[in-house]
Amino acid sequence: MHQIHRGQTRRGGEPYFNHLIEVEELCRQLLEQNEFGLQGENNRFDILATALLHDSIEDTATDYEDVLRVANRQVADWVGLLSEDKRKPKKIRRLEYLDVLGSTCFVVQTIKLADVYSNLSGVNFSEERDWILEYLERSKQVLEKLQLVRHLNLFTQSQETISKIKSQLSL
Repeated sequence: MHQIHRGQTRRGGEPYFNHLIEVEELCRQLLEQNEFGLQGENNRFDILATALLHDSIEDTATDYEDVLRVANRQVADWVGLLSEDKRKPKKIRRLEYLDVLGSTCFVVQTIKLADVYSNLSGVNFSEERDWILEYLERSKQVLEKLQLVRHLNLFTQSQETISKIKSQLSL
C-alpha cells in the first residue's frame, strides 16, 4: 500500500500515506466504540483493510484484481464501491459515485465518512482557495448521501469542520 502511493502528497504537502493511516485509525476507533455494531466485529479485518486501501483503485494504477490479490473479495468489493470510475467523464462519474454511496451498506458509508472527515481535517489553507471551496461542496454532496451514518458523532464533526473551514475563509 505504501508502495502504490509512493511520491503522492496531499494538497497541503504532507505524504498521502498519512491520510490512509488516519482513515484506518478513525475506523479502528469506531470499531472500539462498537459503532459498526456486531457486523463490525465479524468484519474487523475487512473494515480496516478497506480503510487502508480505499483510495488504491481511484488514485493509483491499482485495479480491483490487484486489491483482490492482496486482500479478499469483500475488501475488493468495498474498495470498488469507494472508487470513482476515472475512465468516465468527471461529471458523469461523480453523479454515479454519489448514487452508489447513497445506496451502499453502512460499512462503506462509514469508511467514506472517515475519508471525508480526514480530508476536511487535512485542509491547512496552503491549498488554493478555489480548490478548498470545491472540496467543501463535494464533501457536502457526499454527506447528503450518507443517510445510514448520520447518527455517528463523526458525521456531526464533519459538518462542524466544514463550518469552521467556511468561517476561516470568511464565507
